[in-house]
Formats: sequence, structure tokens, C-alpha cells
Amino acid sequence: MSLIITNKSWSDITSEDMYGGTMSRLLISAGDVLVTENLNTWSKSVEPTVLVSSAPLAMWFMQNWWRLLYEPFQAYSKGNPGHNWRMAHELGAANHGYVWPKMAFFSDLDSIYIASASTNENAQSVRYLNRINGVTSVSLAEFENSIKAFLNECIDRVNSLEFGKNTIKEFLEVIEAEKADPKMAAYRKIEAMMGFDPDEASSVTMNWAMQFRERDGTKTIEELAPVFGKYGKSSIRSVDEFLESTGVFGTPDLSLSNDVASMLDHTPWKLAVRDAKDIRKQLGNDNGSLDEKTLFNLLGVAKQEQEKWDSCVNKAHMVSVGIRNQTNNIKYLPRKLHPFAKRFELGRFIGDFIHEPTAEWLVNTDMGTTRQKYQKAFSAALLCPIEGLIAFLDNDYSDEAVMRASDHFGVSQETVTSVLNNNGYGDMPYRVDEIYTF
Repeated sequence: MSLIITNKSWSDITSEDMYGGTMSRLLISAGDVLVTENLNTWSKSVEPTVLVSSAPLAMWFMQNWWRLLYEPFQAYSKGNPGHNWRMAHELGAANHGYVWPKMAFFSDLDSIYIASASTNENAQSVRYLNRINGVTSVSLAEFENSIKAFLNECIDRVNSLEFGKNTIKEFLEVIEAEKADPKMAAYRKIEAMMGFDPDEASSVTMNWAMQFRERDGTKTIEELAPVFGKYGKSSIRSVDEFLESTGVFGTPDLSLSNDVASMLDHTPWKLAVRDAKDIRKQLGNDNGSLDEKTLFNLLGVAKQEQEKWDSCVNKAHMVSVGIRNQTNNIKYLPRKLHPFAKRFELGRFIGDFIHEPTAEWLVNTDMGTTRQKYQKAFSAALLCPIEGLIAFLDNDYSDEAVMRASDHFGVSQETVTSVLNNNGYGDMPYRVDEIYTF
């Protein structure tokens, strides 16, 4: 997959500032989708590029640089994140009076996911014709390279017009300096993951986050930061109290078998399905339902500790964690009480232990990071394997059959539907956790 954002040609229309001087025929493509292909409603012609000033877009990319790279999608929003999130991730926020494509970028910390939609606003001068089916993605490095190539085009253009001050160049130099400083880069990354623009977060919040990173590791704060950041419902004090509260203890003894096949495709959900199948094979139960006792046993939670689980549930925070101590014992702090949700959370803990066997913390959130995607896909495949589900349904995909399957495998009807969709048995042509709604 590739992302191309380029000025195909500069316009002869210029002015005494960089906004007029960077009028161009802009082309954007993501993979095989030409995002900027449009119907010019004035000339009634279809064109591959659109006439805009590239300076507003360049400034928007730089103003939101860190959030675009590191702020994950709010998976709990069901495809409808808030206004502030959209302003930092949807290309239309570049504004300046131009009709931009409907396009969004969001990170899972490994890749940048790209969504786009066609437009049909009759009152606009431009109507964009193409859309990405679901979402597509590029690596963080590919995204950075694509944006920097576009920015350098704009910088060269402004330099050539000899306006004097080159704001785009100066802004990019600031970003490059921050990237080159490991401490500042870590600060900006965590700040962005928490949903803040540069220097927007209070010093108290950032000091807490940076101290947490120093004490408990980068991997842990990367998962927790979005939960306890700008959109979190918890104060730092209440977070510390939660993490110090009474939990359930267990010592997992889990690992994948030696003959697990390597995969060229490292898509989180594919790896998760492979690993869930391996754990089931070790259990000697490839396709049947799993009882709660088996899930607890996999997490190394003894019977007397299992009985404490429900009393330790804390719904006040959008996270459940497992904190490892020096003896490799893990204190679980759960958040799900409903029987199906509880089982799914247990499955996610198992998946996180498989995914991060040496991590100081297990962390389950509703954010769209690679690690969280893996957990959710692992839990779904562990509790409701597609082969067992298809055999149980026996060619009956009615709502009633899905309800029966939900009861049989001990998962929500949404999970059953998701497993079907993700394996080509449902109505959705792409993964349900990758839908973006404009």
C-alpha cells in the first residue's frame, strides 16, 4: 500500500504570501484509490486533481503531526469520535475555504489507517467520486515519508517565490528537532496519545505520565495514556487509587507451542486467530465452548481467588489491568461484570499475556492500538472459533440462530456476528472494527 500526496503542477495564480503562492493541482491517492478524482461541477468535467492552496494542508499536517502519528482511534466511539479528535484527524479540518476530500488518518501505533468517502454536496464546486472500501493502511514510516515529501514540495515552492519568511520550513524544522531529542520525542508522543495538542496538557498531567513511563515502561504507558488522557473520565489521583486497589492474584503458565507456523502477514487479527487456535489445541478442545473455570486456570487464578473476582470489578475506569510483581504473580483489576463481558475480558487477559509475555503490565482498553486489536481478536477466536461456530449454526444464520450461538459459546451476539463477518459469512465486506463514519 502506498500513500501519495503531491502537487502535480503549480498554478500561475500567485500572490504576496505562501497561501496564494502554493496554489496547485493537488493529487492524493491511497493504494489504488485516487482520492482526489472529482467532478468539477462548474466545467462538468472529471479531473484527477483539485485546484487548492497546499499551504493550509501543509500547516494542518504539521499542527497535528504528533496526534496523527500516535493518537489511536477511540474504538468505543463506534466510528463517531468527538469534534476535537476529528479536527486533528480529518483532512477537511485544513479548511481555509477549500473543498477538501473526506479523508481521515488514525494510528494504531504500528500503522496509519486511512479512510475516505465520496461526496455528493450539490452546492459545492467539487464533488469527490471515490472512496476507500473500509480502510487501508500504511506503516508509520511510510506515512511520515509521504507527508514530508509533500511538505518539502511546498517548502521548495515558497523558497522559489522569495517571500522571505518560509513558515512551512520553520515549522518542519521544529518538528525535526523534537524528533531528534529522545526525551522530547517521548514527551510529544505520550502527549499526543493522551489526545492533547503540543503543550496543551497541564504540567501535572505530563509529569505523572512521564514518571509512570520511567517507572513502569513505555509499553504500559502507551496503552494507558489514551484512557487517562484528555477524553478520560478519571483524575490522576483516582487512577493511582484504582491501580493500588485490591485485586485478584494469579500466576499464568502460558506459551505458544514450538510448532506454531510463522506468518508473513502480521495483521493483528490474523496472528490472534492463529495463536488462539494453538491454545485451544493445547487444551484438547479445538471447536467446543470453554467454561469459565478453564479461562481462570489459563490465567493461573486459583479457586479461592476466582470467587473474589466479581467483588473486585471497578467500572469507573475504561481499563482493566494485570500488574506483575517481582515473583511473577499478577494482580488483576477487572472491569466487566456481565457474564459474557467477563468471559471476553478473561480471554483478552489471556491474549495479552500471549502477546506480551514479558510485559510488566497487562492492559485492556477500548482504544484502537495494535495490542488492543490483537486482544479482542484473540478473545473472540478463543471463545468462539469460526469452525465451531459454523458447525453449530449448520447453515442457519438467522437472528435466532445467532442468539443460540451466543448462549452456547458464552459471548455476545455482537461477537458472533463479528466472527462471521470477519470470516466472510456475514454482510460486511471488511472488518467491523475498521469502519470509519464521516
